[in-house]
Amino acid sequence: MTLYKRMLIATDGSENSRSAIEHGLEVAKLSNARVTAICVMDAGKKGKPDPKAEVMCQEAVSNVAELGRKMGIEVETMVVSGQPSNEIIKSSDEFDILVMGTTGKGGLANLLLGSVAQSVIRSAPCPVMVVRHTPDMRPAMEVRRRMLVPTDGSKGAKLAAEHAMRLAQAFEAEIIAMSVVDLDNRCSYDTCWKAVESVKEEGERLKLKVDVEVVTGTPFIEIVNASAKHDLIVMATSGRTGLAYRRLGSVAEKVIRQAKCPVIIVK
Repeated sequence: MTLYKRMLIATDGSENSRSAIEHGLEVAKLSNARVTAICVMDAGKKGKPDPKAEVMCQEAVSNVAELGRKMGIEVETMVVSGQPSNEIIKSSDEFDILVMGTTGKGGLANLLLGSVAQSVIRSAPCPVMVVRHTPDMRPAMEVRRRMLVPTDGSKGAKLAAEHAMRLAQAFEAEIIAMSVVDLDNRCSYDTCWKAVESVKEEGERLKLKVDVEVVTGTPFIEIVNASAKHDLIVMATSGRTGLAYRRLGSVAEKVIRQAKCPVIIVK
């Protein structure tokens, strides 16, 4: 099963983006996806990038292409000038998944840290896989074994669970559906159990191995703690309450900043 036919990997050439590149290429290899590496020359307030930016970006995308070649993956390269988040969002419209890191340098520094990253995650038309560059990050080759799927039973969470199950089918992975009975009781005990049981029922229909877990606590803390035992998190940015993004969206962003494995955000 091919879930991702086209993948876009954002890079700035820094060592910090290497984890995202490696994980992205591993998923591309498993999915038989076509890969494009993009680097944005930040035009800044003057509307013109630093003269050295083009050289830096060309080297950055060339490095992705070289790593892809070693893995048997053909990588197209793309260097553009403009406002980083706008260019990434615009370019991602032609792809099935966008891969990015959470720290960087130079022209992509703002993209990979802070408000621009939030803009990309919130506005990109395709799922976004975010990978932190930290010593405790899971190796790329382990990305497909155990998938954590946080859920509160909302429409957004159900879409993320469906996406995770398609991934699990393609990668022959197992799913752990997790729901958090939070301290504000926005997901009650009964609601949380119904949410994970719904994922389990659908997964078993698809012949997938699905385990369930319901815990009590602060959602993002519990998800981050669980990330140490999993290879990939697949979650949504919309939740059960009327203030959907402010709830699960903010949880997703907090998870991204601290997760010990890659996170795929599904909208």
